[in-house]
Amino acid sequence: MLNRQINIPFAVASIRWIPYCSLALIGLIGILPFVNPHHSSPIVSFCSEWLAIFLGMAAGVALLTRQFWLHLVIPKTAIYLFLLAVIFAIQGIAFPGPYTAQWLIPTLYLGWAILLMVLAVWLRQSFGKEKTVETLAWFLVVGGLLSAFTGLVQYIGFGGWLGQYVAFKQTAAIHGNVAQSNHFANHILLATAGLCYLYSRKRPSAVLAISLLIFFALIVSLSTSRAALLYAIALCALSVAGYLKTRDAVNSRLCLITIFFLAAYIGAQYLLEQINPWLMELAKDWSPNNEAVVQSTALEKFSKEPLGLEVRTSEWHKAWLMFLDAPVFGVGIGNYAWHSLSYQTLPEFSGIEKLRLFSHSHNLFAQVIAETGVAGLMILLLLLVGWVKQFYRHWTQPDWLIAAVLLVIFIHSNFELPLWYSYFLGIAAIMIGLGDSRFLDVKIAPRPGQIGGGLVLLLGFALLGYTLLGFSNLVHISLPYSLLTPQEKKDAALAVANNPLLAPYAELSLLAVTPIAKVGIKENIAISTRAYRRNPDANKVYMQTTFLALNNQPVEANELLHRAAQVYPDHLPQYVEQLKKLRREPDLVPLYQEASRLLRKMKKNGTQP
Repeated sequence: MLNRQINIPFAVASIRWIPYCSLALIGLIGILPFVNPHHSSPIVSFCSEWLAIFLGMAAGVALLTRQFWLHLVIPKTAIYLFLLAVIFAIQGIAFPGPYTAQWLIPTLYLGWAILLMVLAVWLRQSFGKEKTVETLAWFLVVGGLLSAFTGLVQYIGFGGWLGQYVAFKQTAAIHGNVAQSNHFANHILLATAGLCYLYSRKRPSAVLAISLLIFFALIVSLSTSRAALLYAIALCALSVAGYLKTRDAVNSRLCLITIFFLAAYIGAQYLLEQINPWLMELAKDWSPNNEAVVQSTALEKFSKEPLGLEVRTSEWHKAWLMFLDAPVFGVGIGNYAWHSLSYQTLPEFSGIEKLRLFSHSHNLFAQVIAETGVAGLMILLLLLVGWVKQFYRHWTQPDWLIAAVLLVIFIHSNFELPLWYSYFLGIAAIMIGLGDSRFLDVKIAPRPGQIGGGLVLLLGFALLGYTLLGFSNLVHISLPYSLLTPQEKKDAALAVANNPLLAPYAELSLLAVTPIAKVGIKENIAISTRAYRRNPDANKVYMQTTFLALNNQPVEANELLHRAAQVYPDHLPQYVEQLKKLRREPDLVPLYQEASRLLRKMKKNGTQP
């Protein structure tokens, strides 16, 4: 009896802390994936995405409580994501691609996003919208500040003890630990939105808020992301719209602070031109980077480089052609790259130079109509229009941050695909759930709900652990100083290929250790065909050409060679050199002769860069 009296209060206290734990874990999605410095091949974003998914699943500990199931509410927006996931599953069954991962991964991602939406509504019920949004704003600001510091370290080239916590800078543009400059800029702008919201509610002082905004403006300028200007303008426009709707002091301060950030961002472009030479001279004696402060800004990028619209509009044109070919359900999720290769040989695309063939359209709507057709597009439009309509009707002060975060991600989604990364998808799902006032009351008895929720979490964590172990093995295989023999690498890759989520990357590792010879050609060409159809980049296309020739398919090899030379002319000289070393294989001699002839012809016509 005494033990029971002690344990009951402890259990009740533990249950009361669960909402706080879930809120903290969800907030960490805006921090940890962006400051993670580990990026390894074959999936450079794996660790960051794995962290985001793990945090979201851990926040699902709420599913184990009785209170969660007594007040279960599902936002209507989640229904649209569920329908989209159903389309992905149907496509995977009806139109199977080379790998199950093509439809399974996006389906699992959408299921995870639905979980976050439901948790967001539950947290809104537990704490109220204002407290939930304000807490998430603080997490965004802290995450952005840490991310900005990693960018600052990259900017000045300082190493020391910080070096082990900051990803190595690959280009003149800083990219933070997220290792992609446009994603880095997006994250800093999300933090900016959070800071502006907190300032409007008089949380940080004006001096601190202005100082941090200036810091953010300088750092995001160094990312050279030209979309950052659009984000800053969008925040100003949203603040003005909020003020016109409410006419209150909070939205008035939002207008002032967002306009200040826009001015600071523009001014930073010119200020950095003065700072760079001085800092370069100052840093040359102590920075381990010989070119520590050789940088560019977004303004310089505007003046020196094209906007890239021709390349992107050509991809949008391809997406439209895919839609015309398969208007109802699209060409299938994950099949964009394969069709893009086919269209690239058409006359209307032959004059557009590309260093590499894109595996996606760089636009959310274009990607949806290409891969899911009218069915997917209608679901997306119903989701967006319905959510925005109810959101505007029930506008409150905390809704500014929800709208600001989603607006930044939405703008980014029209030039790239940030929602294909779990850390951006998670943030978007949380904000969509918080801002959805439409919901369905679902009656599920607590005990079955707890058991079902526990099984879902157990399965999710088991899959996360299994996939992390498999990816670790792939990284070990690909290390240049690995002590494994080729056969050991092959056996390890085959073991990882049993995980359907990692099968495409495991087979790439197999191809990397596979000698180009007729021995085992049947097995090798089966693997290369799957890899080539999933993502026909230059390496895979030319490798497939070689394997076709070795497999006694000279006509198919010759045809693919001509296509490869047209789509990837920059890689043809390297391929000719590779074939030159492989002339001991009689089946490759005709291919080498034809590739050499094509190269001479291209040089003569001036089409070889």
